[in-house]
Amino acid sequence: MRTDPPAPDVPIDRFSGWECVEEGVEYPFKTPVVTVAAYTTVFEDRAGAATFQDATGIDTVWRFCFVSRIQMTPHTRPSALLDRIVRRGAADGFTDRLQERGLDAVTKRRTESVQVGSHDGTCIRYGARCRVDGTTIPLEGLVVVWTMDSTYYIGGGVYPVAIPTDVSHSTGDSLTDPERDREMLFALFSAVGETSTDE
Repeated sequence: MRTDPPAPDVPIDRFSGWECVEEGVEYPFKTPVVTVAAYTTVFEDRAGAATFQDATGIDTVWRFCFVSRIQMTPHTRPSALLDRIVRRGAADGFTDRLQERGLDAVTKRRTESVQVGSHDGTCIRYGARCRVDGTTIPLEGLVVVWTMDSTYYIGGGVYPVAIPTDVSHSTGDSLTDPERDREMLFALFSAVGETSTDE
């Protein structure tokens, strides 16, 4: 009998202004080897969006992130083959997620090995654009795959890399900091644990 995966334990309360806006079980991709289910939680920087709207008049959420805990049926331990399958599925699913949010010019830029806390992971970086009210905002996105306790996790997020040209640099510098945003995402992913469940 198929059971849903437990939710990932995501300490979003460490990051002021971020709120959970969606969560639930989804089936992000199919494989001929296993059935893949994911419990995904999605967060948005609501406080940052309000600040951006006050400064620019543009009403949009321009920072969001998610974490998925993967469950495979039948239970299968991580392997080189599954690593490739999960990475490919994560990349395709991330592209779809960005497009569903209305982002365009989604472009894969590079893939690199990373550390997620004490765990090895793979990070795929993307470029994208958000068009709102005639204004184009360039964005960077990343999706990370790592394993912990023989379980795959996928984390991803998007953040701005520049400001609209009609926003003053003094205001824009306080709104955009790609390095800070990347560090925040990796800090969040590194802090993810598993929600304990009673069997």
